[in-house]
Amino acid sequence: MLSKDLSGHEGSYRLHPLSVVFGMSGAIRALILPGLAVVILARGEESDIWLMVLFGPAVVYAVVRYLTVRYELHENEIVIRQGLFFRSVRHIPYHRIQNLNLVQNVFHRVLGVVELRIETAGGAEAEAELRVLSAAALAEIRSQISGYKARVDEKEESPPDMEPEVPGSKDEIDLLWPPVDDALSPRLLYQMNAGEIARLGLISNRGLLMVAAFIAILTQVDLLESSIEWLSSVQWLAEWITWSKLLSVPLLIVLAVVGTVLLLRLFSLVWSFLQFHDFRLVLVGNDLQTHSGLFTQQTVAIPRHRVQRLVIRESLLHRWFGRVSVKAETAGGKAIDPGVGSRWLVPLAPRHVLQSILDAVRYDVNLNGVDWLALAPRASRRMGVRYLLLLFIVCAAAAAISTWWVVLTFFPLAPLAMLLARLDVKHRGYALTPSAFLVREGWYTRKRVIIPYSKVQTVSLGRSPFDRRHRMATLRVVTAGPTPGTPSVHVPFLTLSVALRILQRLRLEAESHELQW
Repeated sequence: MLSKDLSGHEGSYRLHPLSVVFGMSGAIRALILPGLAVVILARGEESDIWLMVLFGPAVVYAVVRYLTVRYELHENEIVIRQGLFFRSVRHIPYHRIQNLNLVQNVFHRVLGVVELRIETAGGAEAEAELRVLSAAALAEIRSQISGYKARVDEKEESPPDMEPEVPGSKDEIDLLWPPVDDALSPRLLYQMNAGEIARLGLISNRGLLMVAAFIAILTQVDLLESSIEWLSSVQWLAEWITWSKLLSVPLLIVLAVVGTVLLLRLFSLVWSFLQFHDFRLVLVGNDLQTHSGLFTQQTVAIPRHRVQRLVIRESLLHRWFGRVSVKAETAGGKAIDPGVGSRWLVPLAPRHVLQSILDAVRYDVNLNGVDWLALAPRASRRMGVRYLLLLFIVCAAAAAISTWWVVLTFFPLAPLAMLLARLDVKHRGYALTPSAFLVREGWYTRKRVIIPYSKVQTVSLGRSPFDRRHRMATLRVVTAGPTPGTPSVHVPFLTLSVALRILQRLRLEAESHELQW
């Protein structure tokens, strides 16, 4: 049932009444650690008072949010009003909406509600979040977007003198989750089975984050020290420590390393199944939709024409298993994975699936036939200087906190640094195909970036004093990513004449292709 608003605004609706409950539960999750600290540190009735002080404002905020947040569905836009003392009104035209993302945890599914996040190209954060909506409210929003698209289609198909006044164009409309009676039928592109999810857990390093979070929780409630004291008091552990003294120190180190690695991989497996259970990549019309999650299920829709670049990653473990990971960077939206303003398109897949993924995104690139070009001949020497400088800083810092002779380790490690620099340069390169600009980097974790010419916004050259001395330049290419103005790729250590030719080629290609973002 839709919650009709009584404020007088036509077509104005409130959030679902359960938004109060979910708002309070979110605040409780955020304040659970301080609450435990209050219970442990406070005594008697004082703990009840402090808990009221801690959680009381969260309850009031959840109620006020429900009473003040309203959204209006107009012919060409959605309007969101919120605020009690400081009120804000946001107008979001339908043709500017880039992504509509659904989030449902276990309680959402049981109660039949959903969280909706609306994203545009305005930045890294979601433009608006509607927490929570009923199924009927979500269907109404879908219906409005569907109706808008139908009017745009009618505009483009009708004679010039009969064109309705509808802003935007057909290519600008993101019809997400089309209704059942729509002619568009979902097509499954890729699905991760349990084996692939297990491989992802073995490849990823998320277990380290889970262990760190667990230790942080123990430290927050002062359980870490007591746990260590309890373990030291256990008789069998004391006997094992006494017996282990008979073993050699190298063997103990090996056992400790192996145990730590196995523990981290176990946590990574748990994280992978929680995040990517039943992961599916589906093509619905012009949209790529990903569905995943064990307890909290997420549905993310990525319009194909909004994908600005693809990032293909292969770590050493990826290559051992014959797998790749693919991310898609869109013009708007928040980065799901740290360090990359992009979304998982395929968390893990066999190499032979990669070409079909590129075809689904309409990237006319055959990676098997790419002619990669290397950096400047003197790039290895310049990269080696960077590696040696970094090594010297690390050795000097270690000597400052320990003893002066540690800095002497710089000399035996210098050849290793030069070898790593050569490997770094060897695995860097670029390619100019008929439809896209490609960049690769990384010798341990290899990364390939694909940017179609139709996504290029600006191209520039940068030259440091060292670049000018060696007649080199750094090429920077910018697309409409989540962080405006930040280079999507940069290629360092290019010969100046080569960099100028690439710059001219990219400018001509960008001018000859219509910008799509």
